[in-house]
Amino acid sequence: MDTAVNNERQLINYLKANICPTARFERSKDKDKQNYHVTVRDVDSALVYDGLRDSGFVLSESTRPHSSAYTGKKLTFKGNVVYIVVRDKNSNGVHYMKRKDVTPDKIGLGGKTYTDTNIFRNDVHQGLLHCTTTENTIALMSILDVIDEQGVFENTHVLVADKSRITSDFGEVASAYSRVKKGQRVYFPKESNYPGIDFFADDIGVSAKGDKGSSRLSTIDFKESIDKLGYSTEEMILKHLCARQIYKAINVAADACAELKYFKRKLGTITQENMENYVDNNTYDTYITDVKNAQWEGIIGIPKKESECRRYWNNGDINPLLFTFCTFLHRFYSQQNIDKISNLIVKLFKDTPIEFEYFDYNIEENKVIVNILPIYQYKVWEINYWGNAAIALNNWPAVKGLE
Repeated sequence: MDTAVNNERQLINYLKANICPTARFERSKDKDKQNYHVTVRDVDSALVYDGLRDSGFVLSESTRPHSSAYTGKKLTFKGNVVYIVVRDKNSNGVHYMKRKDVTPDKIGLGGKTYTDTNIFRNDVHQGLLHCTTTENTIALMSILDVIDEQGVFENTHVLVADKSRITSDFGEVASAYSRVKKGQRVYFPKESNYPGIDFFADDIGVSAKGDKGSSRLSTIDFKESIDKLGYSTEEMILKHLCARQIYKAINVAADACAELKYFKRKLGTITQENMENYVDNNTYDTYITDVKNAQWEGIIGIPKKESECRRYWNNGDINPLLFTFCTFLHRFYSQQNIDKISNLIVKLFKDTPIEFEYFDYNIEENKVIVNILPIYQYKVWEINYWGNAAIALNNWPAVKGLE
């Protein structure tokens, strides 16, 4: 093949012209937001990969974090490297384990204390054999081998395909193991999701995250401290979020946020009943118009899955509207009042002995990366929300450290 394929654009043009002209293509960012790959949809991966091999490309497994659900390939051609992710027809991605399959609780570590890596390893190994497959167990135990600097990653297809799930769930175990290796005493609380804490290391609470994990904390985890707050707008919002009173939180925020106030004027007061009345008395198109009119410009808070949300709306479901209000709480109220929110949360957490720990692994370099950041080092905080318009409170608004 004489055609030059030096970048994503050229690869897309080549695939369109020679291998899969009816497929859909996109130049996509990796999860790290630093690098790019080509995403190919609505085509059989075998057709794409066989066609590339026949054209002279050398294919190997990619270890870059392209997607939470899909693995990729590294394409090498005449010294140039491009990455590709093929989403097969009717495929939801390849996974070897379910989310929360290999957390400390599932492995059976809850309530246990460790100071010896050998005992820790044995308990982890026995627990994994009971909660996941042998294939997965070998892959996960190899992470501990790499931490011990006595082995290499094994069953890397599992580690690549399920990296997001592994760093998030088993990352809690691996992070704790690395602490024990350094001579620290580690204790796993019995209660799953113990207030903001995954484990304790020498009496310091550790909130373990995947490498791309968030410095996000649920307000309910700090109820005792939040209940003692005063009556300013930002304090009342945190109190209501902590008490799971979402309508009251939004109603208070609306008095300090023009975008939410637009809807408060229409509803009178933001309550579940008034939201239900709004949905019953307005079409989905009217709602979308109101969302646009509520903001200076842009489409913040508009559900992405239009046909699905339109169907919910027509059935009297308030979730799309609640999704909009929660998004406004984050994107407008929180950003407009970030200094007040930051000052409040910095004071709230100033004496809180918690560390965020971010866990990752690099298969190509055969190493594990653990970064530790105490909670008090975060000086900028927001009220954060990312949700689903079909189930608006699947993820509750929480506080998140930004820097």
